[in-house]
Amino acid sequence: MKLVTVFFILLLFSCQNEGKPASDEASKKEELIDIKPFAERSTDTNTYQFFNSVDAINRLVDIENEYFRDYEIGNSRYYGTQWDPSQTNYPEYWKDQRTDSMHCTIYAVHGLKAGMEPDDWDYLDSLHAKIYYDHEYAGWSIGYILVKYFNWRAFLILDENSSEYKNCTRAYNERKVYPVWRQPNIPLENLFIIQKDSNKIDSLLSQHEFGWGFSNQGYHTWITRYNTLKECNWIGAPSKKYDSEYSKKLFVKTPFLEYQDYNSHVVIFPPKKDQELINYTDKLGRKQGKWISKRWGNPIEFYKNGRNDSISFYGVFENKLFCESQTIYQNGEGICSGFTYFLYNNLRPIKGWCKADSVYAKFYYLNGTLLYEGMIVNKKFDKSGL
Repeated sequence: MKLVTVFFILLLFSCQNEGKPASDEASKKEELIDIKPFAERSTDTNTYQFFNSVDAINRLVDIENEYFRDYEIGNSRYYGTQWDPSQTNYPEYWKDQRTDSMHCTIYAVHGLKAGMEPDDWDYLDSLHAKIYYDHEYAGWSIGYILVKYFNWRAFLILDENSSEYKNCTRAYNERKVYPVWRQPNIPLENLFIIQKDSNKIDSLLSQHEFGWGFSNQGYHTWITRYNTLKECNWIGAPSKKYDSEYSKKLFVKTPFLEYQDYNSHVVIFPPKKDQELINYTDKLGRKQGKWISKRWGNPIEFYKNGRNDSISFYGVFENKLFCESQTIYQNGEGICSGFTYFLYNNLRPIKGWCKADSVYAKFYYLNGTLLYEGMIVNKKFDKSGL
């Protein structure tokens, strides 16, 4: 009788243990290990046009923190491409496991995509296919599209010892571009030399919660969160138990000015809400805002939904107070134009072209200061003889 009682007690105890969910076991294990978040979620206020840096950063933070939690207590679904099933000695990792291969550009795209409106991302994706055909995303390819079509601003940060130093400084001084091998060059806003401009670099980064970046012709892609460079390492292990060979985790963060893996960098920032848009085309292919053309006279025009709007300047030359002529538009239609020489000398009534016999108008210096306010009289209807 005693033996029977002991048997039933043991059977009951084993059944209770057998019925415990695996998640309970994992949570107990997690409690035993003090797992601190790799990164804190952003609570900042978004300061950008057409891009939400808070959503971008938090998407990456969630991926990072999930990875480091699972890395410590078991297997993470995220792993570096070094751990691809066709190349690894750890096939048991994929058994009954949902996995996501990760490398530097995939990681950065997760953040970029989260920060963009879905329609904007679709537009970027369509441009990428149109310009680069079936080429996979790269730091330089997406960087070019962000600058050319989304009004982002690119900055080149060079080490004096970079193998690209001579080529890049020459391209910047001559054309203000970053030269990409056999691909469209990326227009640049400025160039900084690490050894001379560390304070300027630090100040620039501190103004931006999110930056898209790449190094050495796109050999490596990363993002910045203020003054920190955040990257994905393609040899990153999915689990602590597989990490002995490389001792390299999947995600790494480094103060930007302490980053030593590469010595040529392009970092690209979204336009701030108070930043004037220049040569911007929306996702419907319409010109918006200020456009500066490279045809004769470098005309400056303003557009709304693809049509000329407000005032445009023609014959804009360097070191001049005013242009040769100005035209006023309404809803894409020119209503009045005048030669700036007459406007500058305040000849009254000003003679020019008008849609009507005369128009009351305002014209400006190139710096935005009012040049002339008054009547513009159409030569065709003027009877004054002036």
